Amino acid sequence: MPGLAPALFALTVSPPLFGWQMRTLFGLSDEARIAEYRAAYVSRQCRRAVARAVAAWAPVLPPVAGRLRLLRCPVLLLWGMRDRWIFPWKPFGECFLRDLPRARVVKLHRAGHFLQLEAPAEVAHHVADFVTACAARM
Repeated sequence: MPGLAPALFALTVSPPLFGWQMRTLFGLSDEARIAEYRAAYVSRQCRRAVARAVAAWAPVLPPVAGRLRLLRCPVLLLWGMRDRWIFPWKPFGECFLRDLPRARVVKLHRAGHFLQLEAPAEVAHHVADFVTACAARM
């Protein structure tokens, strides 16, 4: 059906539905951040970037996921426990933990999918600690 994709996109980014998605599915609660994210998301540049990213990553993810065990570098896995849409801890987080047994895992209980937006100070703190610990081992 011609025009269906643009119509669905318009519905998805309508303020009420977009806000519901961000609050309910992603766990984002700051209304100002939701409005800011929506403004960026509806831009033509963002739509093109998302389409390119999805097209590029779709064929790559399965083979990459199967090779996580080969990593020998330090890994920091930050996980938003309120993420209710794409990656819930069970089973995805547990799979990462299984495949990356030496990873440092930090579960952020007050954040969802957008960790860097929802808990920027906490994310910065954990990243800084991780980098400092890695540098100390060199």
